Parts: sequence; C-alpha cells; structure tokens
Amino acid sequence: MKCLITLLLGLGLSTIANAADLNQNALQALLATENIVLDGDVHSDETVTSIYDSAIAANAKINNICIAVKASQIAKCTLWMTYSPMGETAIEYTVNLPGTSLATNNAYVSRGD
Repeated sequence: MKCLITLLLGLGLSTIANAADLNQNALQALLATENIVLDGDVHSDETVTSIYDSAIAANAKINNICIAVKASQIAKCTLWMTYSPMGETAIEYTVNLPGTSLATNNAYVSRGD
C-alpha cells in the first residue's frame, strides 16, 4: 500500500512539474516569436512584447496557463496580466507540444476592468 501511495504521489508531482515546464516553455516561445498577428482588443502599434513589457513595468501579476489538448500535439495557452487596483489583459495562443514553438502565428488579445 505504501508503494502505491508513493507511486501516485510521484506521478502527481511529475504532472505538476510537466505543467510548469509547459507553461514556461510556451511563454518563452510566445515572447521569442516575431511578427505575431494580434487580433481582438489591440492597438495598431502593440506587439506581444510591448504588452508584456508594459505589464512588467506596471508590476502586474502575470500568470501563463497552458492546457494540453487530448488526442492532439498542441496546447491552448492564456497569458494573464492582472493590474492593481483593477484591469486585466489576456493573450490567448496555441503552442506545439512540448511548448517550444507556436502552432500558429496568431494570438488573441482581450482586456477587461
């Protein structure tokens, strides 16, 4: 029984580590890819990097979440930037697994209060 519990805990920790790797790899791929076409609530002079850099400068809470799509070799990701006292920006994009390259050259930007 102890072996089974140890194995299950190990698998859970492995999944968490893999998710963290996917999130980090995907964010790096997003920021490294040039000429991404942005759709949605975006200004004509904005790029992924300029939106991300503005969030960093504003001390926004930044969280990148990717979810692997079953029976596919892609993951759907959302980069959340939450500002204080209010406001948020999200960039939705898709990566090829393991997250080191974008699946498309498009990303969708949405903003809210």
